[in-house]
Amino acid sequence: MHFEHERRRYIHEVNESKPITHPHTYTKMAIAPITGAHIRRTAWDISFSLALGSLAGSYYWFYYHKPLIAKREDYYASLAKQKEELDA
Repeated sequence: MHFEHERRRYIHEVNESKPITHPHTYTKMAIAPITGAHIRRTAWDISFSLALGSLAGSYYWFYYHKPLIAKREDYYASLAKQKEELDA
């Protein structure tokens, strides 16, 4: 019986030294909670996609499309020159 009394007194002393909080309530957190993570990730995804799409579009335009059009224009210019030579 004496042992039980000592155990209760010890538990009482330990519990009084700690603040009483709900088990799922944190008084201090080691890392700040992440707020707005979904919005930030979505904004980052959209920004990255637009940047990558612009980069790919510019690459296509300047390194594939424009040389192809220049080659076609040169071909038609040479045909027009040949037609002028034949007509003259």
